[in-house]
Amino acid sequence: RTLQHMAQEWQADHRQQALSVARVNTWVSLAADAQVRDDPCSVVDGAELGGLPLVGSAKALGVTFMATGQAVVNWQELVDGVAAKYTRIARLPLSLFGRAFAASGYGLSKLLYVAEFVDVPPESIMEQLQSMTAKLVAQGQAPTAPGHHFASIAAPALVGHPKVGGCGVMCVEQHIRARHARWAVRLMTQPSSVPWVHVARHILVPAAVQSCPSWSHMMLAACSAATPQSPQAVEHPVGNWHIPAPLQKLVRALQVLPQWRDVSTTPLPVGDWCYNAPLWCNPFLVGHVHGEMPWQGLESRFGMLALLGTINTVGDALRSCREVQQATSNEAFQTQVRPFWFGTHPAYSDWQVAKDQLSQLVSALPAAWRQVAEQMSDARLAYVPTSHQVVERLVARLGWKGVGNKPYTMPAMSVRMFTQLQWSAAGVPVCEKHTAFVQHVRATQAPDEVPVSVQEVVKCMSAVWRLKWDNSRKEVLWRLVFDGFPTAARMHLQNDTCACGQAVPGWQHHYWQCPVAHAVVAAIQSQLPTGTSPMQPVHLWVGRLPHADLHKGVWRVVMVAALLGMDKARRLLTKWRLDARSGQPIPQHASTPAQQVQVASYTAVAGFWDMLNDFVSLRLYPPDWLVGVGNQSRVGPHHPFICAPESPQGDTILCLHLP
Repeated sequence: RTLQHMAQEWQADHRQQALSVARVNTWVSLAADAQVRDDPCSVVDGAELGGLPLVGSAKALGVTFMATGQAVVNWQELVDGVAAKYTRIARLPLSLFGRAFAASGYGLSKLLYVAEFVDVPPESIMEQLQSMTAKLVAQGQAPTAPGHHFASIAAPALVGHPKVGGCGVMCVEQHIRARHARWAVRLMTQPSSVPWVHVARHILVPAAVQSCPSWSHMMLAACSAATPQSPQAVEHPVGNWHIPAPLQKLVRALQVLPQWRDVSTTPLPVGDWCYNAPLWCNPFLVGHVHGEMPWQGLESRFGMLALLGTINTVGDALRSCREVQQATSNEAFQTQVRPFWFGTHPAYSDWQVAKDQLSQLVSALPAAWRQVAEQMSDARLAYVPTSHQVVERLVARLGWKGVGNKPYTMPAMSVRMFTQLQWSAAGVPVCEKHTAFVQHVRATQAPDEVPVSVQEVVKCMSAVWRLKWDNSRKEVLWRLVFDGFPTAARMHLQNDTCACGQAVPGWQHHYWQCPVAHAVVAAIQSQLPTGTSPMQPVHLWVGRLPHADLHKGVWRVVMVAALLGMDKARRLLTKWRLDARSGQPIPQHASTPAQQVQVASYTAVAGFWDMLNDFVSLRLYPPDWLVGVGNQSRVGPHHPFICAPESPQGDTILCLHLP
């Protein structure tokens, strides 16, 4: 009885599997027909597909999918959910970077998941998200927080990872496009046994050329990207046709990326495989070796030949051209050559038209490929790689150049890689902030000094980011670079003056020119080796070493600690100024501007040493500082600021080198 029961289950499973295959094939047929009619699978109430009842809509993954192929989602409801999460994040004691990472990884997670299966949200929704994110990250405020707050850093400049000089906010649109691009690559590289790949390729690829593997693998890249303004009209060798919305977003995502290229480290060797190299959707036929490859291939120039379904490889092009040229008469062409290569296509009823087009096609082939294919004998054809094998070889070489010119191959592409490829566009506001900061620093440099560059600033920020220190300590450098402090100059308060008498002070004043900042600089200068030249802003703002014997890691900690001390004094002076305006009492020992400058100077210097002690006492330094690695020597027992005194027990730790 048990065996009989198992046998019945096995039969039921196999019947279900066969039914599923039948349903998929039936759906493919319906989809292909509907695509031609520009009416994707309209459903009548009570309709069935292979015994499966159909409905006009179904909800899954938080999205309502319509039978017409559209995906409907309530974006405002999702944004309200994001706002609720942002409110929770705003209650937490996080740094600017912590709020940015929390917003990207937690606040936006559900919306991003839905967008992966729909499309980029409307522009109004994107603007709302950007405003909410900037308010949370830069100001630490919940979306519904009342009142007007200082917009320290503009929303577009918050994007990018801190290791590249950004503030940690996700590039939302680029990230969504990256998710779509990953699905596009899957469509081009996965086997057709995957149901959705099987369906999508039948919709994209003309039925006459489905036997040519390059059409199935590369047709998506050859399609022109549709835009919301002209939602479905694209150029295609078939003529005027329509791509369903789910595939449109894959095309758009793929083509917002940089041009793909041959990323292999070795040149593409010419060999027997060239004979079966595909003619259509093959960027290697029109691109440059180890250079950028176009999205479209020869099918954009020879559309009618591409759709015949009989001339699909380099060998086919050479053979057909030779046979057409060698036809002894028009009658011989019509009876012996035309039926095999052109069928009943009316455009090729003229012998001369066929000659001209095939000659142009052969001339368009790379000379090296054509020469190898022409020398191929019939005996060697049995050992030539098939078209499928050639396509796999070519697709494996296609990809992009990533960070550090690292090759990104298509099968290995991830959402993170696709997002990085779009940084050149998304990171423009960040680069503009870096450039503006560099210009301010260069204005303080002497003519004979090496000018500061954006790369040097980003390198310094990256090095500070790698310090195993509380991220709230590092935030001061980012706000300095992005001009994100609420100074009088930044807030356009023309009547404000510093306690030292400077009118409308900006960040350059508070973090270098002010007597309070000079007190910190003097404390640092007193610790430097004898004979060291006077410190310059470039040493404090960009981390350039004022003396060659200083340890780079220690100096970065000193730089951040100095900025933190100055920032503490700036906030203290601002508080006293606001208290005086509102009638609040001010401490008696800071009743005059001169006293305020003196007290703020003591506070800044004490804050500087306090931050150094914070770093050392928590032992946040890497072990490499105690032994030295590469060209960087160890921190010695007499190193300024932070030293490593010898211990009788042999245990070496870092400690403050107090004046």
